[in-house]
Amino acid sequence: MGKGFNDNTYLFKYKRGRKLAFIIWTVIILIVSVVPVPEVKAPDNFDKLVHFGLYFLTSVMFYFLVSQKPLISVVFSTSYGFFIEIVQFFVPWRSFSLWDVFFNFMGALASLLLHMFTKYLTNAKI
Repeated sequence: MGKGFNDNTYLFKYKRGRKLAFIIWTVIILIVSVVPVPEVKAPDNFDKLVHFGLYFLTSVMFYFLVSQKPLISVVFSTSYGFFIEIVQFFVPWRSFSLWDVFFNFMGALASLLLHMFTKYLTNAKI
């Protein structure tokens, strides 16, 4: 694991625990993405910020819990977000949105940029 993380914690010490935590996270995203959503008064395009944040977190979690390869975490997170949008196309109360796919990608990409920035700050190889 990277500097600053306690490798002795259960989550980081045991691969099964890490992968299980990530699987639970992806299932939660799937469930939240397909259940009917009541009309909520929110600022315009707030859902795009939610997409950005969810897939930023998904990419970070994939990096720390599954594979310490930042580019792979971005590819997985973006692909998973695209898969969810395809599922939503077939759900009557949801819809497919290329803008959602774009913001999913931007959130995942932001995690890669953050990773590169922190590596730069610590003078490590990117």
